[in-house]
This record gives sequence, structure tokens and C-alpha cells, in this order.
Amino acid sequence: MRQWLYHWTLRLTVGDLTRFGLPKPDHRVYETHPIANSQLVYYVGHGAIGPVPDIARFHPYAVELADGREIDPEVVIFATGYLPRFEFLDASVFADSAGAGRPTLWLNAFTPGHPTLAVAGLLQPDSGMFTLAHWQTVLFARVLQARRDRPERAAAFAQRVRERAGERYSGQVKESSRHWFEVGHAEYLRAVQRALVDLEGK
Repeated sequence: MRQWLYHWTLRLTVGDLTRFGLPKPDHRVYETHPIANSQLVYYVGHGAIGPVPDIARFHPYAVELADGREIDPEVVIFATGYLPRFEFLDASVFADSAGAGRPTLWLNAFTPGHPTLAVAGLLQPDSGMFTLAHWQTVLFARVLQARRDRPERAAAFAQRVRERAGERYSGQVKESSRHWFEVGHAEYLRAVQRALVDLEGK
């Protein structure tokens, strides 16, 4: 429903962006991160920004584009993002033995085989981050408390981490490194709540 509403809101307020020379998207709304910038559409529409295809290769004094054209830009900025690697730990700790920057975690926080280790904030939510990171840390604190007071509950939790590591908490998104940690906040918070309830036996 949200995808459908947002798609038609965009169509009515902005229109078809291909009329500005932008490529037609190969995915639906919310399957990648949206660009929330009304000025971009304004400047593209008025010709101050000219969209170009991907870069195919660099030459000594030119840049060749995917469509075969060559341009001579003043500067090229690589906005490539990053991969979350924890250089101070062996990559196998987070089940990322290839070192690709894609840890295999349950609830994007808990790693199999290391019950006293968790990460907070390794999320790309469709909302704010702080509430989600807060509940991740609450759950981790309760896990540590259970290890002290109710070891059978902590052991059951550790078993769930082993069985469910790698679960996703989003709708359909493009399979790319930009979306490895994508979560829908409502679905994710429900999963954390279920984990808390199971852990505490309520």
C-alpha cells in the first residue's frame, strides 16, 4: 500500500523524470533508497544539472561514458559509500569470512557463537535510527541479565541466534551492498519485541 501511494504521489507532484533525461528506474519505489531533494528536480529541470550515464572508463584527458560519449569534467567525485568492516576483529567472528563487509547476524545485532558480543546500529531503516538502536541495546542488556539469572533462557536465545542469523526485515529491495542492512522499522521492531517476549517468557 505504501509503495502504491508513494508512487502515485510522485507521479502527481513530480511527474515522469525521464523527461529530464534521467533513466527509467529498474525497480519500484522503496526498493532502493529514495533521494529526498526537491532542489535536484528543480535544477535538472532548468538545465543547471545535466544527467549522464555511468562512467565506462577514464582516459588521460577525458571520461568515457557508457553510451560512448567522452566528456572533460573539471572534477569527478566518487560517492561510493562504504562497507562495514570491523578491522579490530577477525572477519569470521561476524560470519563474514570473505571480508565482504556483510556480517551474518540475527536482528542485525547478534552473532552466532559469541553470546556476549552484539552490535547496535548496523541498520538502514526507513525511519529514524535511534529508536531501533535503543531497542537493540535493551535486548542485549536483557540477554546479559538472562545469562546471569536465567541461563536456560539465555541458552535458548543463543540457539535462536544460530538458527536465524541472516534473516531480513524489509520488503523487496535490490540485491546490492547498499541494501544489505535495509529494514522496515515496523517489521524490525516487531521482531525485536518477539525476541524480548521469548527471552523473558511473558
